This record gives sequence, structure tokens and C-alpha cells, in this order.
Amino acid sequence: MRTLVGLVATLALTTVTATSASASTEVLLLMKDKRGDVKIFKSKKISTTKKKSIDIESASLTKLSSGKYRYKVRIKKAYHSKKWEQVISFSSYPIDDMSLGSGTSVGFDTSARTTKAGNERTSSFCSVKVHRKGRTFWVDVPRKCAPYSGDAVSVGTITAHYGKTFSGFYSSDELTLGVLNVPSR
Repeated sequence: MRTLVGLVATLALTTVTATSASASTEVLLLMKDKRGDVKIFKSKKISTTKKKSIDIESASLTKLSSGKYRYKVRIKKAYHSKKWEQVISFSSYPIDDMSLGSGTSVGFDTSARTTKAGNERTSSFCSVKVHRKGRTFWVDVPRKCAPYSGDAVSVGTITAHYGKTFSGFYSSDELTLGVLNVPSR
């Protein structure tokens, strides 16, 4: 989802690095989001309550002891519907080159069990499992599909029509986690 790219460029980016209690797991980026900041688009196809369900509460990027990177997000409420969907998308781009073909991304519907992560720099794709506990979702991404040091990392959520043809968004929310600051690959 490229809609986040322009917004990431205009946001003030911060570098956040912290270490968790476990020496083998490192929290690289962690942000809480302002509540109630979902953008609502005109549509009467779903209720305002459902449109606001994708409000991001918090998100993080953690380096696991296995070498994988965990993207994690908590939303206001998770729904499953055959008429509309909630989509979560993590992306990263070098702060000095936010052009197409320069980042990494992973996106999924909240009812998905698996998805693909991609690295546009190396044309790599990775199959990953989508994990869920209540309204918290996470994916563990192999290193070849993970962001690079110096990348701005963000998460976006949308509600949209579910079907074979795209008919627009009902709502969206986004959060920039910060600029990743880890040793080079």
C-alpha cells in the first residue's frame, strides 16, 4: 500500500531502540498511537463503529533470537465479515529514497492465516504465518524480507469492500514507528 509512503515522508521520524528483558530478543521500534484518529470515508455500507475498529493502539518491530523480525500491531477490535475486510500493512522505505521499488512490505487481512512479505530491493518474497491473539496480530519475517537499518517503518490499517473487485476504502489509520537503527546486514 503506497498511500503510507507520502505520509511517512511528512511525519517527524524518531529513532527508538530498546532492549527487552530477554537478552535474545531486542525491541527495535515501539510506538503507541493516538486513539480515535481513524480517517473515516463517506460510505453507508458499514457502520461508523466498524470503520473505527481498525484504530491502531500500538505497534512494534522486534528482532527475535531466531534472526527473524516480528511486526506486531494491536487494533481496537477485530471483525470477520464476508462483505468487508480489515487489512493491516507494514512497510519500510529508506528515508533518503522513498521511491517505488526500494522498500519492504507485508500485508494481510485480519482473517488470513498466511501471507507474503516482500523485499523490493532484492526481489525476495517470503511466506509467513499470520498470528492472532484477540485484537493483536503479528508476523515473523525472515531477514531477507525484513527492513534495513535507516529505513522508516510504518503500519497502516484499512477497512474496505471484500470481493473480487476493489470498490474503495471505508476508513484508514496509520502510524510511523520510527527509523530503524540496527547494524548493517
